[in-house]
This record gives sequence, C-alpha cells and structure tokens, in this order.
Amino acid sequence: MKIKEILQNSPLPQAEIQILLSHVLEKDRSFLFANPDQNLAPEIINRLNKLLSRRAKNEPIQYILKSAKFYGLDFYVDKRVLIPRPETEELVSEAIKHFLQKPSRDHGKGFNPFPDTYRIIDVGTGSGNIAISLAKSLPKEVEIVAIDISPSALEVASYNARVHGVGERINLIQGNLLHPLRKNGSKASANLIVSNLPYISEHFYLALEADIKDHEPKLALVGGPTGLELYHRLFLEAKDVLKPGGKIIYELDGRIKSHTPRFT
Repeated sequence: MKIKEILQNSPLPQAEIQILLSHVLEKDRSFLFANPDQNLAPEIINRLNKLLSRRAKNEPIQYILKSAKFYGLDFYVDKRVLIPRPETEELVSEAIKHFLQKPSRDHGKGFNPFPDTYRIIDVGTGSGNIAISLAKSLPKEVEIVAIDISPSALEVASYNARVHGVGERINLIQGNLLHPLRKNGSKASANLIVSNLPYISEHFYLALEADIKDHEPKLALVGGPTGLELYHRLFLEAKDVLKPGGKIIYELDGRIKSHTPRFT
C-alpha cells in the first residue's frame, strides 16, 4: 500500500493520520507529501494499524506517541499524568513576568542580583511541564520546588527533568498541596506559587469528551464536588508558605471565574 492510499482511506482526520504515519516511519510530515507513491512495508502497516486502533478507541495521540509539546519543549507523557495544554503556557509566561518584575537592589561593586533566595513552588506538578519550563527559562539561582500527591506522576516529572537537564535544579516532593512544606516548618519561604490543580467539578467530569474522561487520570482533573475545593485549601495553606508580597499564579476554568477562591 502506498502512502497516498493510507492518507486517502483513513477514517481519521488528515492531521492525525499524518502524525501517526510520520511517527511510524520516523520521518517528518513533509516526507509524506514528497513521497506519496512510496510503498509501505507490511511491518510498517501493521504498526500503523495498531496505533490507529488505539486512536479509534479515543486514546489521545499524546499518550500513543508518549510525547506532548509545551512551551517549546517535548515532554514524555503517559496515563500517569495529565496531558499539558497550550493554555497553561500562559501561566508559565506570567510566572516569568512576575520574576522579572521583582525589585532589584544595587549593592555597588559587590552587586548580587539574587541577594535573597528566590523560590518558586509548583503545586500539582504532574509531568513537571510547568516547573521544568521555568527552570529552563529562569536563572540557575532560582530555586524550584515541585509537589504532587501522586508518586507515579513524580516518576514522570523526574524523568522529564533529567531529560531536559534540570534534574538537579528541581526539588521533587510527594505530598498533598503545601502540607509537606508546612509540616517541615518551611514557613514564609516562597516568593511565588504556581499551580494548575484539578478544577473540574464531579458533575462536569461526566460530560467530558471520551478522549479525556476515559484516558486521562481523574485525580488530575476533578477538584471536588464544585471543582474548587483544592484551590480553597491551597489558598489557605499558602498563607504559611508565601513571603510578604508573595504571589499565587494559577489556572482555572473561566466559566467558574465568579466563584474563584480568595484569601480570607
């Protein structure tokens, strides 16, 4: 069977079949258009059919390929972690902007741009996409802590951190929200908290697309009956962890913006 026949006869959207076929061939997508009449070996077709079968069952392409792009980087992902979303890149950009706006101090000839430790805590790190993107974008003097309740998710985050060369810069901690830091007495130690916690309600979860509901970890999606329970807890716990003037940058569904948790 030729490449053009595969592309023409596939029930999948063209973009998806192109991605999967390129993956199997280990070629760029432009190769498909440049070689439409190339015959494919039976083993290539068999491998492709297995991937097509998985996609037909609504398995996300990112899980099939074990890869997701985020903030210009490639991250390993599997069913232990949520697939990074493009909209979360805005959270990273806002965190970088906040760091760059921090007050600078002139110490004369002995000027030190980091007179105090600048510490960022990523709560609910998942694949580590936020923490790693920050580590790759910010100076090495910035300390980054990444927390997740799931040991399995931390395994993925640890792998990604090593692949991107920032394994020694990110302190991965297993625990529930900020509890590990509060438990160890690390009070008022963070300049910035970033978080993309589960914020989907139990009711809305039932209406999610099969790609999400049937494959991505529910633990990383549902925040409770209203979806906001985890953020309410995070905001309360953050009082013990943030330095004066510290900030939380977090992601939330715009449809529940009017119910956004606040410090009390």
